[in-house]
Amino acid sequence: MQIAACPPVIEDAQSIQPVTGWSVSVRKHPRRLDRVMLYTEEPSKRRSVMPVPGKVKGTQTWSFRGVDIWVECEYRDSAAVLTRNLGPVTSCDFTRHQGGLTPPAKLVCKK
Repeated sequence: MQIAACPPVIEDAQSIQPVTGWSVSVRKHPRRLDRVMLYTEEPSKRRSVMPVPGKVKGTQTWSFRGVDIWVECEYRDSAAVLTRNLGPVTSCDFTRHQGGLTPPAKLVCKK
């Protein structure tokens, strides 16, 4: 069974501290998935697993033996980071956004 492990786009609205003498407005911006990290424990323990180059240019691949995997999803020009436990997976493939009209980045894992 395949699962999409990271949302390809998030809506991000920045917040800032008030600045004396200035009016502040914040616009929402869609932020594209830019980078992923996979971990064998909670990401705060920093036990990341290194990928190998995938079969297709611009992809990365991880292989596991059905162990619990945590994913950390980072988005372009955003401080927001999404983290979740995927449960036991056997492999994950990350395809980067290649720019222009190419498909957005995606991480797909197999259980």
